[in-house]
Amino acid sequence: MSIVLQGSTSGSVTLQEPAVAGTTVLDLPATSGTVALTSQTLIKKISTYEFSTRTNPSSSAGVVAFTWTSSFTMIDRVNNGLLVMAWVPADDADNSFDYTGFGLRFTNGTTNYDTQGRGSNYVGAPAGSVAMSMQQYGFWVPVNSVPTGTLTLQHYLYTASSNALLCPNSTDDSRLNQTSAQLIIIEYGI
Repeated sequence: MSIVLQGSTSGSVTLQEPAVAGTTVLDLPATSGTVALTSQTLIKKISTYEFSTRTNPSSSAGVVAFTWTSSFTMIDRVNNGLLVMAWVPADDADNSFDYTGFGLRFTNGTTNYDTQGRGSNYVGAPAGSVAMSMQQYGFWVPVNSVPTGTLTLQHYLYTASSNALLCPNSTDDSRLNQTSAQLIIIEYGI
């Protein structure tokens, strides 16, 4: 038996029963809302992280500048993608490095998913000036790309001389409080 719901001004919606229903139960929420269609992309989870320690990493290549978290998990890495956005304040006082070889590393301790150059942007100051700058990245991660299990997320310096002083504070400029880096990861279904 089908149920036909008439629109308030025109048209109708038909709830069609399956040919073989078994004993399936459809639970309806006790609040108002909109039914999501399987063809729509849905946000599954939003994870936010903050790092607020003044850090002056090594100028060598292959350096973990800092760790965002060591407990990131996805709801469904096989069917969901990620949208990643991060902002990391930096001190650009000496203008001696270009600071561009950075990115986000996802690692489970055995396997890495690296993002060097993926949506990265470095905002610097003109030579000879003293100014705050910013390392930032924004990119998407396709489904089934990051390693399995619980992941550590690292702000990673892939190349030598990418080591700006990160998250400066009043030690660097008396007008500053402790600055903080921000990371947002949105897991979405496809």
